[in-house]
Amino acid sequence: MKLLLILLLLSFTIKITAKTSKKIKNKVMEDTDNFVFIPGLAYSTSDGIKVNGTGLYYDKSNSISFPNSFRTNISYGSQNEFSFGLGTKRYFFNQKYKISSYFTTGRYPSTLYYPLGGKKNKKEKESFLSSNNYFGFSIGKRKYKYFYLGIAYNFAYYKITEKKENGIIDNNKIIGSENTIASGIGFYIIREKRNNSYYPTKGYYIYCNNYIYPTFIGSNTFYDTSAISFKYFHSFYKITIAFQVYTRAVFGNAPFQKYSQLGGSGLLRGYSSYKYIDRRYFATQLEIRYPVFWRISGTAFLGTAQVTNSFLNYFDYPWKLAGGLGFRFRLDKKQNINFRLDIAWNIEGEMHIYITSLEAF
Repeated sequence: MKLLLILLLLSFTIKITAKTSKKIKNKVMEDTDNFVFIPGLAYSTSDGIKVNGTGLYYDKSNSISFPNSFRTNISYGSQNEFSFGLGTKRYFFNQKYKISSYFTTGRYPSTLYYPLGGKKNKKEKESFLSSNNYFGFSIGKRKYKYFYLGIAYNFAYYKITEKKENGIIDNNKIIGSENTIASGIGFYIIREKRNNSYYPTKGYYIYCNNYIYPTFIGSNTFYDTSAISFKYFHSFYKITIAFQVYTRAVFGNAPFQKYSQLGGSGLLRGYSSYKYIDRRYFATQLEIRYPVFWRISGTAFLGTAQVTNSFLNYFDYPWKLAGGLGFRFRLDKKQNINFRLDIAWNIEGEMHIYITSLEAF
């Protein structure tokens, strides 16, 4: 039954994508503005089916490397999951200044595996339901030619509405078991050298940030987080090699919702979120992108990652490994915006399907 539903949704998605592509080809390619709507789907053997829709508006008159954009997303899952989100990014004064913001609200059924970390055989496992709200914005200024320096603020409210009686969360065995506010200020540094932000074929991208969550601006506990992401792209004979390294660390008395989560539709496709979470996270992935014909292209990807409570313990347990194959359909030839279908498997035998827009990285 699940397989039949997936095939029907996939067929519907491809039809909508084809109609959108035809409109772009016949009408919008000469315009400065564009809007794309893509219905999507996610499936995993552990999380079930989730359907979603993504709308992306972008201003092509600004720049190929620095396009203004507005994005909205709505999703619903078979486990009673629901979320709605908005995000925008605007450049001003010849790309000298950048302002970004986002808002997301939703109901998220999750499973907490305890103890935390990368150990495969978990001692305890319990499901819970939370109602979460997120908001954030950042302001950046370009320094020199390819650097952006900025300040940022983000806010999150986590309310656990259903939990197991006398379980890990009910007995407050972990920070974040009660209603939690995370209010943080921080800064970021970006080095942007990609030839396209949606589908780069050469160049590199570096992003570093640090957030502090003090109690005097609303957080329940004091902690801070830091993250570094490096992406590199190189092409030869119309084949693109994409490579990413990502690391993140959490310090202090952070709620478990702020811990790094291994897996998802971006980093390490093939794993579910919350199965492996902890204070330290390191991940790397490699993807080969190749043309097939017309607007159709394919990908093959492989990634590995680990979470742990200390930088010294990364090799205490086997690293997680996942990989798969992908299908791409080009919606916009100028901005290289793609419809994306990825099928991924992890080393533990689970399969995940992702149908969405834009690249994983």
